[in-house]
Formats: sequence, structure tokens, C-alpha cells
Amino acid sequence: MTDDATRGPDPAAMLAVAEEQQARALRLLEPDGAVIYGAWGVAWLVGPGLMWLSRAHDVLPIGVAGAVFAALLLGAGAVTAVHVGRRTQGVQGVSQQTGALHGWSWFLGFATLTAIMAATARAGASDDLLALLWTALSCLVVGVLYMAAGALWRDLVQYSIGVWILVIGAAGALAGVPTNQLLMSLAGGGVFLGAAALSRLRRRA
Repeated sequence: MTDDATRGPDPAAMLAVAEEQQARALRLLEPDGAVIYGAWGVAWLVGPGLMWLSRAHDVLPIGVAGAVFAALLLGAGAVTAVHVGRRTQGVQGVSQQTGALHGWSWFLGFATLTAIMAATARAGASDDLLALLWTALSCLVVGVLYMAAGALWRDLVQYSIGVWILVIGAAGALAGVPTNQLLMSLAGGGVFLGAAALSRLRRRA
């Protein structure tokens, strides 16, 4: 009978330890959805919420609300870029290229949207029409890009968020100003914050 003290390492136990270490390493390299969704959730909840308050209840000048919203969007974008850059540093090959192309898709999408809105304003569109188009087209860009990311990485959470953002954009366009901004704040910001909470629970599991 072989004594336990002289028995060699258990291959199954060694494999389990190796798999656990690999999973932990992958989690460290994978961007944390709680951070990214949380940043965008705050931006969408507060920014459009202030826009709605300024239009519906004249709480503060619309220009101030717009500036705060723009600052929040820039902040969320910076948080996302820095976080993803740190987590994926050292990752090479197809994954790196895919991430870079997806990032450029966001930049080009919103650059095009900004140009369209500038041209629309120059053509004499009213403030209400500009507010309606900006919200609806922003939801269109965000929704389609989230659906594309979900399909690319087989992530049902991202795909579902994309579908939901498209619904918000359509519903807001039909509801008109300023209800569209309230929808973007509560339904849009809410879904991002919900996704952040879900991502945190998944990483703890």
C-alpha cells in the first residue's frame, strides 16, 4: 500500500489549479464591464436628465446642461479608453486588431454624426429638431455598434443593450422633445448601470 506522503502530485488537482490560474489571468486581461458600463451609465443618466430638467422645468440654462453632458461623455470615453488600454496592454494579434477597429468605428460613427448635425443646424433646423435628431441618431449609432460588438464577441449582454438603445431612440423620436431626453436618461442610463451591476456579479462568481 502506497503511503500518501510518498504519492506523487494528483494530475487532476494540478490541472484544476492550472485552469484556475488561467481563468484568473484572463479576467485580469479582460476589460471590466462594471467600469465601462458604469461610466457610460452615469453619463447617460445625468447628462440627458439635466437636458430634460432644463427644457421641462427651466432648472438651468440649456447651454450649461449641454456642456455638462458633453463633459460627461468625454469623461466616459476617457475612462473606457484608459481602462481598455491598460487591460489589453501586451495582447497581440487578431484580438488587438479587432479591438482597435471597433474603437475606430465609434470615433468615425460619432464624427460623422457631428458633421451631419452641424450641416443640419447650418441649414436652419430649429432647436427642437436638432435636439430630437441628436438623441435619435446618437441612439442609432450606439445601438448598432453595441449590436455589432455583441455579434462579434458573442456577447448577448452587449447585443441586448444595443437592441434596447435602438428602442429608446425610436420611442424618443416618436415622443418628441423633451420626453426623448427623459427616456434616454432613465431607460438608457438605467440599462448601462444594470449591465454594470450584472458584470460585477459575474466577475465575483
